[in-house]
Amino acid sequence: MKIYLDAGHGGNDPGACAGGLREKDLTLEAALQIGRRLEEAGVEVLYSRKGDVNAGEVSARGRAAKGCDYFLSIHFNAGGGAGSEIYCNCRETIGATEALLRDALKPLVGHRKIASRRYSNGMTVTREVADKPPYRFAGTVNDTDYYGVLRGCWSVGVSGDLLEIAFIDSPANIAAYQTHKKEVWDAVAAAICAAYQVETPAPAAPAPGAPLYKVTVGPVSGGDKKALEALAKEMAVPCDVVEV
Repeated sequence: MKIYLDAGHGGNDPGACAGGLREKDLTLEAALQIGRRLEEAGVEVLYSRKGDVNAGEVSARGRAAKGCDYFLSIHFNAGGGAGSEIYCNCRETIGATEALLRDALKPLVGHRKIASRRYSNGMTVTREVADKPPYRFAGTVNDTDYYGVLRGCWSVGVSGDLLEIAFIDSPANIAAYQTHKKEVWDAVAAAICAAYQVETPAPAAPAPGAPLYKVTVGPVSGGDKKALEALAKEMAVPCDVVEV
């Protein structure tokens, strides 16, 4: 299987900016991390960029996915709101990837909609998708795609999505992403693998005879419970954070 990942914006195009964050930095980090997870599952991954460069005209980015099985353009939203948004090709009939991405991201950063956007008038059309395989859309949108990356990939016969992971200008929403970003990267890669029936590698078992460690932590004052739980999870330390 071959996938094309497009890290939105880049170079002299910072994308949306808020709170000292730039969209182009967030999209690059996410694309590289999601790509690494896909590669570990045996997927061949192509990238529109691997550094802070302008990757060219947007429809050309989509056309560069020719010969791939799937195209994903990664972005972060702005303008008021919270949660992920998934924009798919107007004429797409199967929404497996979109439905699985929605279900994976909703508990981490929230979810707003799966939609297509018309080229003719810029209007957004919400896409209803069945809740079980093969996840068919309830009809299609009779128009060309508004987003150049989606026009480009569709023109070369490749199904694609533009994923807005979270709102960069919502302090709470972008904080949720920053707290759970490793889980988000895992979830996006796993959703793509599930949609295309790619087996994900099982977690490696401890090597025989490997040392085990017990970590004992005393009471911590002035801390945030969620932050402590997130730290423990990142360190892979099983624990319960309770008030004493």
